[in-house]
Amino acid sequence: LKPALIAKGISPAFESSVETICAGRQVRGEIEYIFAVNFTPEEGYSIPKHGYGVPAPVSATITLPNDGRPVYEIAEYAKVDFKKSGEKQSASISFAPGQMLAFARTSRPVGGILVGAPSVSCDLTRENESPIRIELTAALVDNNRQLLAGTAPLQITVTDPVGVARYYLYRAAEGGVCSISLPLAANDAAGKWTVAVK
Repeated sequence: LKPALIAKGISPAFESSVETICAGRQVRGEIEYIFAVNFTPEEGYSIPKHGYGVPAPVSATITLPNDGRPVYEIAEYAKVDFKKSGEKQSASISFAPGQMLAFARTSRPVGGILVGAPSVSCDLTRENESPIRIELTAALVDNNRQLLAGTAPLQITVTDPVGVARYYLYRAAEGGVCSISLPLAANDAAGKWTVAVK
């Protein structure tokens, strides 16, 4: 299969110094997601005796193309430092048994999130929905404040005027934009509400 993929110009998601690191890739607009999964079995396993083996830890060198795009780790607890060398960049990673790491590569560096001014609407003609709702829009932008048109996870916190997190949820930006509508109660605290998106 490898020669056929090379002949078609299809490159691997990444190179690994260990064969039992499984690669995955998803592209959503201007964001490419790369997944590295450790399915290394313990030493001395055999399928007739142990099935597919007990997962084991392993250290591997993962190599990505150095094409100018940044690399972001999806999980904050798993920082990985890629060292650039010519057309490639590599990192030495210690994988726990069965561990998956995920990386995002954006076409341009992420600059942050722009949140539009939230609005509260009251429509008493709604029959099957809460009549009072807060509506907000957030956009993922690059370091020049231009839209990054891709699918990205967002953490959204809506805090009421007395400092209580009324909503704490995760949504995906589609095409770089996330628009949501959330119900509020008639007896919710009046005053200044806060919306934070990251």
